[in-house]
Amino acid sequence: MLNKKSPTESIAQSMSGPGLMPLVEIQLEAQGRSRRLCASQTELRAILERHEATIQNRWSKKTKTQRQAILLTAWPNMATAHRPDHEAIRSWGRQNPDSTDLRQAVRDISANSTGLEYRELFIWPYINQEDLSQPKILLLLLSARGRHDPCDFAAADFEAMCLGICLCVIQTNCHAKSTMILNGAVGPDNYGKLLAWDEHPDAHY
Repeated sequence: MLNKKSPTESIAQSMSGPGLMPLVEIQLEAQGRSRRLCASQTELRAILERHEATIQNRWSKKTKTQRQAILLTAWPNMATAHRPDHEAIRSWGRQNPDSTDLRQAVRDISANSTGLEYRELFIWPYINQEDLSQPKILLLLLSARGRHDPCDFAAADFEAMCLGICLCVIQTNCHAKSTMILNGAVGPDNYGKLLAWDEHPDAHY
């Protein structure tokens, strides 16, 4: 979230690459991401502790146009509409009323998007201008993400990606006979930890 480059660039390779990564590589990748995520969350929490009232006051005084400009500075090419993943499919359906091939819809949406931009619609559907330019939603998002550990949002974030996963826009790079711990895993040493079933017999239950 902080000092953010294009978010899709940082995950595209591991989520869309063909084949399976070796177990050791997955664990190293997960550890690195977990450390960066937890560090950003710690930084956000510290910012809120010092400046939340100021942020809320200034945001409330901005017009919707000004809020949108701020959002686009922080997240260029942010989706416009609420639930942009659903809107992308509906828009394609309006243009192709006689087709029900959702895989073709994904291919067409991808072809008409710049780079990997279309994937953001399915990975972070709650990141959009329509919702976040409202007076309170961004403030609530910052407060929630800053005051609670990433593991508290793992299930909800996964559920938000369900359409993208079902349509294979998001291709998970799984490793057989292992489980990644996200729910309830507090801290960078636990969040995203990979447990091999042969070493942890209870991990697959």
